[in-house]
Amino acid sequence: MNRLSKGLASEEGAIMPMVVVLFLTMVVMSGMAVDFMRHEAARADLQNALDRGVLAATALTQTLAQKEAGKSDAQLAEEKKELILSYMKSRTFRSSGPVVEVSIPDDLEDYESAVSASATYSMDTFFLKVAGFGQLEVPARSYAEQRRLDVEVALVLDVSGSMLLSSAVPVDPGNPGGEKKIRLEAMKDAVTEFASNLFNDQSKGQTLVSVVPYTSNTSANAFMAQHYELQPVKDFLALHDYSYCFQFDVEGSGSSNQVKNNPDYSMVEIRRGSGTHQHVQQQHFPEASAWQGSTYFDGEHRYGCPLPVNRILPYADNAADVTNMVAAMEAENFTATYSGVKWGAALLDTSSQSLVTAMVDHTTGPTDPRASEALDASYDGWPRDFDVPTTRKYLIIMSDGRNTRQKRIVRDADYYTPTPGATEAELADEQAARLSQWNEAWSYDSNDGLVDAQDVVNTLEGDTLNKMTCDAIKAKAGDGNLTVFTIAYALSDDDTGNKARNVLQDCASDAETDFFDIGAGDDPSVAFDAIQTRLTLLKLAQSTGG
Repeated sequence: MNRLSKGLASEEGAIMPMVVVLFLTMVVMSGMAVDFMRHEAARADLQNALDRGVLAATALTQTLAQKEAGKSDAQLAEEKKELILSYMKSRTFRSSGPVVEVSIPDDLEDYESAVSASATYSMDTFFLKVAGFGQLEVPARSYAEQRRLDVEVALVLDVSGSMLLSSAVPVDPGNPGGEKKIRLEAMKDAVTEFASNLFNDQSKGQTLVSVVPYTSNTSANAFMAQHYELQPVKDFLALHDYSYCFQFDVEGSGSSNQVKNNPDYSMVEIRRGSGTHQHVQQQHFPEASAWQGSTYFDGEHRYGCPLPVNRILPYADNAADVTNMVAAMEAENFTATYSGVKWGAALLDTSSQSLVTAMVDHTTGPTDPRASEALDASYDGWPRDFDVPTTRKYLIIMSDGRNTRQKRIVRDADYYTPTPGATEAELADEQAARLSQWNEAWSYDSNDGLVDAQDVVNTLEGDTLNKMTCDAIKAKAGDGNLTVFTIAYALSDDDTGNKARNVLQDCASDAETDFFDIGAGDDPSVAFDAIQTRLTLLKLAQSTGG
């Protein structure tokens, strides 16, 4: 009896029942956690499969489930459902597979595609059965949309003399420590790949790409010169065919540094017509001395207006024309980014529709390697308005230096004056001789009594002109479908380089996302690849959500 009383009175072992209860609870909770983790893994797997299937069903490039004449919405939804289910066959779902529901939004335009889908199936549990939950529902929802958009691109590319400097990009990728490409070649390779990818992207609609190389100035081609009614300089009878630089107004009201009210750079369009709207052809003159030519340019003539291989390529509708143009470009002279930006912006503006119409007709005008074939009639009416929902416009500007200078023949006495009473044939002969005099004088570092061209734009003025055109194109586009990308390539870290960065960063649509600072040790393809990705994302406008 005493032993029984002592046992009942003792507190030893009292914790054991609690430990057993807690242990069993922990086992059940751990088992529940396992089931919950299994459920989340299954949900993520289902969501991934559904997202992939919905994107595939939405894609305008797929041919298995597209809208066709005579096909009902119910039939289209069923075809898209079958396509989505095909992406789930390789998943570890139960044998019967998930239940999928598909719907297509109403009122889609012909250039739009969208699919909304949900999927669900039941997963058997291991430990939750103890709590009465033998199965858990695994749900997923997804939505994707895509629009087939037309694309207009203007590539404004620096081909100034500094592009002859060495880059950090190896000629042979397999030998990174070997010979390096010059900057120009590195840029050419990056642009070639960019253009090829752009035209090969079948998810887009139509595409036009203009290539605008610039040095101390930017040269149009003969077809463009005629279209814009470019006028001969001073008393010349006709345009010379060395180059086709437009002598834009580079001054404003007040002193030469005050260019705020400049009539050419404060607007986007290239003015065409008579009177004050007419532009004069820039005279062709030696830009570099004989020493500079032999030192930097392999003894070749370099002029204030770019060489024929660096003339603008307007509105190419295929990759071959762009890549052939880019492959032929040569580096020369100084840097006038503002000149290239002016032309690049104009070629994206609706004011250039008449040029596209002329290229579509192509019944008159000089033969030119940059516009020798008619554009397809489907491009008539391009460039589109900035607010057209099916069009995206991209102005891409690349520079490896700051605006330097632009030179012109300023003194009237240094222009040709025709001989009084001379016949037209005699005038043509003496004018050709005059041009030849300028053309040959460079070789001897002497202009035969002719005064050298004088600077008409300095660095600060060039930066201001650049900003004016960038502001003008962005203001005209408003909230429309224009993105301005800028690329600073191998700029120095000194004051000059930093100011050049500021000019490019200010021009970009978004200084944080649309400006690329590519160092001297980097490949410019990094920037063009990033832009290519941006173009694809913006163009497809695809999105999914669970």
